[in-house]
Amino acid sequence: MIDGAVEFELTVLSDEGDERSLVVPVDCHGNGLPVRIPQRRSVAADDALHDDKLLAPVLISMIEAGAAAAGAVPIQHHDAVAAALGLTGTGSAGSGESEVEMLGTDPLLYPAAGSLTGKKKARTLAELPPIPAPDELTDAGRAAQPMLRELVEAAGGRLGFRGPGNMIGEGHIDVFVPVMREWAEHYGTRRDGGIELSRPGLWHALERLYPLQDPNRIDRLRKAVIVELQRQGWRRKGVRSSKWWIPD
Repeated sequence: MIDGAVEFELTVLSDEGDERSLVVPVDCHGNGLPVRIPQRRSVAADDALHDDKLLAPVLISMIEAGAAAAGAVPIQHHDAVAAALGLTGTGSAGSGESEVEMLGTDPLLYPAAGSLTGKKKARTLAELPPIPAPDELTDAGRAAQPMLRELVEAAGGRLGFRGPGNMIGEGHIDVFVPVMREWAEHYGTRRDGGIELSRPGLWHALERLYPLQDPNRIDRLRKAVIVELQRQGWRRKGVRSSKWWIPD
């Protein structure tokens, strides 16, 4: 059930001493939720404090972290942030849609990798996609999303780049296996009594459920799921190949 609006009191600070605070009301699923959830976060540079399009994904991530700590599931919080920052109704097409990018309605659609030079796949804050709502996912995706959310928040949340201590940990492997199988069936080609899959890569199947600023942080979990898939008969088409053959 939706308990009602929870007020997220969000304060973003820069290393240069600037500060910006907003209160964003967000509908949440949960029981016995607090009326207000305070969150504070520091950013390395103050660009995000003065550019609302850069600030939006920071605020979204703060709401997700605060909600996770309170046992809540925020509903359409990307829209709430866009409204609080005045980013609605100003899209280039004049459609009134939020400028905070949505993933779309295809339950197996995935966000693009980022454009940061020297950081393969990593995204700028402006490129960070919102978390898809459960009704935008398949049954397998809906079952796996809260498990991935748990692992991501335990590793520090969606923001940040690959490094010691912030890799997404292993866990809930049995929940992620059906996600990979569904991915292969959707994007692969049937031949020789099975499915051949090359692209899009398997990392997309997981990362799309809870998008990260740096998708490389999910590599450890992805490899752990692949070990289980290989136990179930998945085979690479070559030692270092990105092509897979999956038995029916």
